[in-house]
Amino acid sequence: MTLLVLHHHLQVKCKFCSHSCWGGIARMKHHLTGTKKDVIPCCNVPDEVKAILLKLLKDEGKKEEEMNLDCGEVTREERMISNK
Repeated sequence: MTLLVLHHHLQVKCKFCSHSCWGGIARMKHHLTGTKKDVIPCCNVPDEVKAILLKLLKDEGKKEEEMNLDCGEVTREERMISNK
């Protein structure tokens, strides 16, 4: 992965398919895992790399949810129970 910073913007370039995108590391993780979240998926990424990054994205989602709970936010499950 190549990092390029121009005018306070971060551009990254995939070393597997040479796709360049703005938005930094988070967007490149989605490119490599193929989640299609704000970026096209990489067709050349090895399965091992994809598996590692999918696990990282999943773990990041859990951490974000835990942080939201620490701030007193209600989880989706709690909202569903309270709506019944």
